[in-house]
Amino acid sequence: MENDINLKNLKILFVEDDHVARGQMLELLEIMFGEVIIAQDGQVGYEMFALNHNQGDNAIDIILSDINMPNLNGIEMVKKVRELDPTIPVIFLSAHNEEDYLIQAIKLHVSDYIFKPMRPNELMQSFKRSYLPIHQQKMILSQNQELKIINEKIKKRAKEEFELIQSDLNLQSEDDVIDIAAILDSISAND
Repeated sequence: MENDINLKNLKILFVEDDHVARGQMLELLEIMFGEVIIAQDGQVGYEMFALNHNQGDNAIDIILSDINMPNLNGIEMVKKVRELDPTIPVIFLSAHNEEDYLIQAIKLHVSDYIFKPMRPNELMQSFKRSYLPIHQQKMILSQNQELKIINEKIKKRAKEEFELIQSDLNLQSEDDVIDIAAILDSISAND
């Protein structure tokens, strides 16, 4: 299922305070994702997320962030982001094994915690794993919508068939009339 996720259809917010690391990672992220938004610290990262939050299909899909940054560190930024969106996948990058940050990240339901330097393949798999639950939920919603349309078509066709049968029977009295609406309501009640 991870292979079904096309990162080129997604928008990522990348938050990194180190100018050189930001530039190097930007090149890689632009290859992987359809759109990359860059922020130089947690405060700007939060502001960019909040600005894009209610954009529907154009909203940010995933966040990749350094932890240790000025103005607002990654943990504090994610706390604020979680107030707007409790489910957005977040992946933290860290140069050090910062146990306190790791524990806080777990409490914030961060999707992954990767130590620098990371390998591109490891990062891509992390993105796909992190986005998988949202991808699956979107697939289920889409399939449910398709099933609803098919169900309506079946009901319409069943009504047409009942009407044909009724006219073929050429029934004489109202007592003999098949109540098509009642039958269809009965079918709908079982959905």
